[in-house]
Amino acid sequence: MRIEVLRIQELHLQQLLEHASQCWPHEAVAFLLGIVRNTVATVLQTHPVENVADAPSLFEVDPHTHYRLLLDAEERGLEVVGIFHSHPSDPTPSSLDVRNMRFNPVPWLISGRSKGEWSLRCFALAQGTTDQMTEVRLEVL
Repeated sequence: MRIEVLRIQELHLQQLLEHASQCWPHEAVAFLLGIVRNTVATVLQTHPVENVADAPSLFEVDPHTHYRLLLDAEERGLEVVGIFHSHPSDPTPSSLDVRNMRFNPVPWLISGRSKGEWSLRCFALAQGTTDQMTEVRLEVL
């Protein structure tokens, strides 16, 4: 699945940034559920989840929480179209993010906080690679 555009409503984006602010200085994490048509993923629901990692600059999701979320999405006819998480600095994928993208090959919406302001970028693995990033266009509706 190659996604070139991630569409998200302003309300959902604000919910994600609020979650990131509440988790600060630890990384926040959320699943983005929605639909994919051609190369466009549209976010219909956001699901912030608890970061169970021991370190502030990592995120980890409880496997049972992840599984229940996947079942719920399937029952609603939705799929995971993206993963959101925050960084304590710029919104660029870390080497660990790149590695984890192989297991979660959806767009990764990353927020970063610099000088008190949040910024956002969205990335995915480049088609046919396991370590090359491509930026996904973010459309806020």
